[in-house]
Amino acid sequence: MGKTGVLEDQHYDIPFYAINAYVYCPYRYYLEHVQGIFADNAHITEGRFIHATKSKQSRWGNKKKIPGVFVASEELGVYGYVDYVISDSDDLRPIEIKKSSSTHLYENDRLQLIAEAVALSESTGKNVRLGVLKYEGSGKRFHVKIDEKAIKKLKEILSEMRKILSGEVTPKPKKSTKCEKCSLVSYCMPPDKDLKRMVTPHSERKESLFVMRQGAIVSRTGKSFLVSYNGDKLARVNAHSLSRIQLYGLITLTTPALKLAVEEGIPVSFMTLSGKLITKLSAPLSKNVMLRKIQYQKFEDPEFVIPLAKKLMIAKLDNMISALKRLGKNRKQKAKTEFIKQQRRNIKTAKSIEEIRGLEGIATKNYFQELQKYVPEKFDFDGRNRRPPKDEVNALLSFVYCLLLTDIQGICESVGLDPFLGFIHT
Repeated sequence: MGKTGVLEDQHYDIPFYAINAYVYCPYRYYLEHVQGIFADNAHITEGRFIHATKSKQSRWGNKKKIPGVFVASEELGVYGYVDYVISDSDDLRPIEIKKSSSTHLYENDRLQLIAEAVALSESTGKNVRLGVLKYEGSGKRFHVKIDEKAIKKLKEILSEMRKILSGEVTPKPKKSTKCEKCSLVSYCMPPDKDLKRMVTPHSERKESLFVMRQGAIVSRTGKSFLVSYNGDKLARVNAHSLSRIQLYGLITLTTPALKLAVEEGIPVSFMTLSGKLITKLSAPLSKNVMLRKIQYQKFEDPEFVIPLAKKLMIAKLDNMISALKRLGKNRKQKAKTEFIKQQRRNIKTAKSIEEIRGLEGIATKNYFQELQKYVPEKFDFDGRNRRPPKDEVNALLSFVYCLLLTDIQGICESVGLDPFLGFIHT
């Protein structure tokens, strides 16, 4: 198998399993390899078990097999582990095991195997003319021919994938029969049937644990957090039900409790009694290095940053308008939103990030001025103020914004983004 020409696209390296994900569903690939969202379900767990079991077997028929061989192709920019490699005379054959019960060969599995074959050939310098795919569920084996036609098809797929990685193309979620068995279905197909558009990411509604009793101790018992004070148990909360832990003032967090928080991906924020963030502990940053690399590159590209900033800011102003209209409807009043709509129109023609930020500030000020009409008279609220907030409404706003900031920072870190490099505000 000779050289077949180098791809001209920006050369992002792509793991084998990503090829499988893209051909199965481009939006799944986008969620996993751009957004950095991964999730297990019964099918993935079963597949992992099958691989672990089969790797203990050392033979493939009468041939010796080598498990877990790492290979890469500089030519195609692909890499990863081949399940098994067997030698047949002067040729090598990659073996890919899937848990499927299918009696026919799936295209996503075929293209993954072709990529593995190309990389195996390039890594070893030996011929790879065939690959073997086995479906454990049905016991069926398929011999996949590695020829110029197959490699050409693979190159086309890789080109499409790199357009998504570079931000040139963003696929949209599309409902199909594949969705039912997909581990990421809840992220792109929310259960709310009345929702007019697909949104992602979708997260479960979880609780927050706030500890403010000075001198309290947060310890671990099994998979739960135990809050105690002077030997008395104040609360016990299952880790699975928590989205965050916030400790105010002199609170002790034991090492086992800290380990549980990290294991479960629960961020722990240490606050002053007045609510100022001192520091935050969270799970290690995602290994999605390629995503951060792209983030840093895009930060320097105004042709990417400005259109993105416009989309985000228009969405923010749309939410302002919707919130005021909803409040007005509840109070049987007509909300004044024309000024915000005007700034929304101005953002569409803005030429710089500074101009967009300026229009955001004008719209936000107007929003809070209009919001005053809907705040009960017993609360003294005449607009937004902070650091420190001077009234009850602003104190509540600052508190909720702090919670939201913690959530967003955690989401960014969990998928591999640098939360300190924002395209609008940094």
